[in-house]
Amino acid sequence: MLGYLHSIFDYEESEAVKNDTVYTQISRHRLLIILDEIVYALSRDCSDDLFLQSARFLCRMIEKAVNVRETILSRYRGLSVFLLRRLATCIPRDHRETPNEELISQVLELLKYTRNIEIAVKTSEEVEAHDENSEEIFIRDKMASQGQRAELIVSPRVEAAAVRIQAVWRGYYTRKRLRSAMASIVAFQVRVRSRLQRKRREKEEARLEAELRHQLAVSRRRARRERDENELELLTSLPAGELIGQHFANRRREAAVKVQAWFRGWRERRHFGSLQTSLRRERAAIQIQRWYRGHLSRRYYSEEGKFAPSSQGAVRERFPSGERRTRFLEVHRKWRSTHLPKPKTPEELENLHARTQLLLRKAILRRLGQVSEVSSWS
Repeated sequence: MLGYLHSIFDYEESEAVKNDTVYTQISRHRLLIILDEIVYALSRDCSDDLFLQSARFLCRMIEKAVNVRETILSRYRGLSVFLLRRLATCIPRDHRETPNEELISQVLELLKYTRNIEIAVKTSEEVEAHDENSEEIFIRDKMASQGQRAELIVSPRVEAAAVRIQAVWRGYYTRKRLRSAMASIVAFQVRVRSRLQRKRREKEEARLEAELRHQLAVSRRRARRERDENELELLTSLPAGELIGQHFANRRREAAVKVQAWFRGWRERRHFGSLQTSLRRERAAIQIQRWYRGHLSRRYYSEEGKFAPSSQGAVRERFPSGERRTRFLEVHRKWRSTHLPKPKTPEELENLHARTQLLLRKAILRRLGQVSEVSSWS
């Protein structure tokens, strides 16, 4: 694309052609392709040389090709805004930078051509509108900062159209807000009505529940009153002496049953507690006796220098097998059939525990006496 632009500029500068055929003989399709590429090159962050060549070509096209002006304005509407931004970047921010005067002048020239195209198009549109209505009024004011600038005077028809558009828009906006407000009001009413209906339903349910509770209480009182009346009629039909005696007998029997039940429960709880205590003591005594007998046996065998019976022999003697086991079981069964167990009272268990402790104490003293004699002989 840049090579094509260079060829156009070289062809123009050589003055081989004195007319504008170099710009007007390009087809519209190819011209639009060239313009798209040039505007794309302008819109991106390009170098100053590329920007100068592109802007120069656009200025020549706007200046010499009249049929391209409206195309540039309608196809690239943001071109003037981009040129203003490019101009702001070209101006140095401090005095140390040197401005690119050629770039600034080219941007200003292209901006002027673009602005002239906009003014010309607006003026042509207004002239056509005023020709139709025979109300062509426009004026141009001079502005010192930007030079000469065309400003059009609004015609009465345009003003009426603007008023009409504003009225239509305001009516549409008001109706839209009214519809949204109506929707909000309807939603609010729905919520309020649902809440009131829920409260009425809850109140009705509470009323029905209270009424049902009252009816149940009334029916119970009526049934109790009828029962009392029936009992009173039954009591009045019986003789007075027999009735009073039977009543007091029933009261005494009920009181005696309650007292007996309470006493039996207390006695059983106490007996159960004493049984637990006695059972715990008996198990503790058996365990202590087992430990102490083992201690005496180990001490005896260690002093005498004898060997204790092996565990295998003890197990074999303790758990016989075969015919011997059958014979032992038969003897044990006969002994159990003749010696039935007798439950002992807590007092008997206490006496048994005392006798066991006494015998154990005597055995310990006897063993200590034998040990002292052996030590004195040695």
